[in-house]
Amino acid sequence: MKKSNILKLIVVAAIACITVIATVALSACGSAKLVGTYKAYKANNHSDAADGYQHEYTLEVYGDNTYRMEYNAFYAIPFWQGVSSRTVIQYGKYTKATTEEEGKVAYELGKPTRVIYMAMCGGYNGIPTDVKAFADTDNWDKISPANEDGSLVFALHSRSESEEYASAEQLLNTLGRTYKVTCDASELHRITTLEVTSHGGKQINGYDNIVVEEEGWPAA
Repeated sequence: MKKSNILKLIVVAAIACITVIATVALSACGSAKLVGTYKAYKANNHSDAADGYQHEYTLEVYGDNTYRMEYNAFYAIPFWQGVSSRTVIQYGKYTKATTEEEGKVAYELGKPTRVIYMAMCGGYNGIPTDVKAFADTDNWDKISPANEDGSLVFALHSRSESEEYASAEQLLNTLGRTYKVTCDASELHRITTLEVTSHGGKQINGYDNIVVEEEGWPAA
């Protein structure tokens, strides 16, 4: 697959994710005043011989000390000739953190109380990019695809083994993260450093190889 086609597939996947999630996500922010929006982005060079990826973080902080953190990962697999993606939107409480850097503001994002999740893949051998899984821990009865026992079971081609979540709590414990985020306080609205402070200090790897948490919040 040519580099331009890989990039097009990533863009298509990104637009599809945003379109499907937007309606659900907008209703979750409540009426609190938005006091800050910050973004981080990282991508590697795409080629016909190597995987391409992009990771995006978007943090919104509100006047009632709540936050919305959206994480997107898009992957292009050249020899497989397709893309896969994961989107994790989480909500919770934040506290202001101290920072000695001039012109910076820091936030500590607490354990999420809600997670909205979407996984997509496709774009290979003429198969369209499609949603493989959707879940909202506040509306667990609307998960897709739903197994007979009410669990969420799915697999993303070429990225991970099958994943199964028996409950909203299990998905929340597995996909939820806590963060310390340092941001530009200027009009740039840029995340300058982002540290994962849960899950044993492991950095987020794009959620491409997930070990489902059986119960309880992972130890710090």
